Amino acid sequence: MRKPIDETITVYNYTLMPSHMKLAFSKEEFSTLEVLEPFKFTKDYILLKFATKKWAPIDFNEYGNLLFDLEVDPNQEHPLEDSEKEQDMLYCMRKLLGEKECPQSF
Repeated sequence: MRKPIDETITVYNYTLMPSHMKLAFSKEEFSTLEVLEPFKFTKDYILLKFATKKWAPIDFNEYGNLLFDLEVDPNQEHPLEDSEKEQDMLYCMRKLLGEKECPQSF
């Protein structure tokens, strides 16, 4: 898990279906709607982009950045303290996000 570098930056939801897990998007969220051109993986469907206020429903500062070895620690109880492995994972994440058309603002 990576905590946000700057929690004041606006975060966006990109979706084909404007709904949270348990409720629809609010009127306030719909006021931020932007319609985007399709990404390759959306199979020619347009995308909806909504601004959101929170990164996630947790306090990232409580946990910080966490990295686990799931083969050794499948319950994620013992975070790794390995800055070299963390940098390797960041490189892999950036590479994959680029391959999957992650918006440049990321």
